[in-house]
Amino acid sequence: MICGNDMKEKKSFGNLHRANIAKKIEHTILGENISYEQLINHLQEAVELNVLAVCIPLEWVAISKKYLSETDIIIVTVIDFPLGQSSCDEKIMQTIAANALGADEIDMVLDYEALIN
Repeated sequence: MICGNDMKEKKSFGNLHRANIAKKIEHTILGENISYEQLINHLQEAVELNVLAVCIPLEWVAISKKYLSETDIIIVTVIDFPLGQSSCDEKIMQTIAANALGADEIDMVLDYEALIN
């Protein structure tokens, strides 16, 4: 597994170059109670690694979009994370909000329980 300091220190991994690997990564921080400081650290790390995208909670999209505005890093957010059990109308409202806030990509969580039953 390639992680943090390994990625920063090494320039290649076998026949893969670090920059090629980084441009395939969605650098993700999800969950409740993410602090502003944690978010900014995450975004700065994304810039340093020059990843393809950051995946962040909906409430952090606008700040992240502004912070990364001078980069080509894509903003990804997740709708109805983690359980996917909101109504269709709620998912639509979250999607509209994500779009308005500047998300470049939206990942919508499927209600797996409903799928199984």
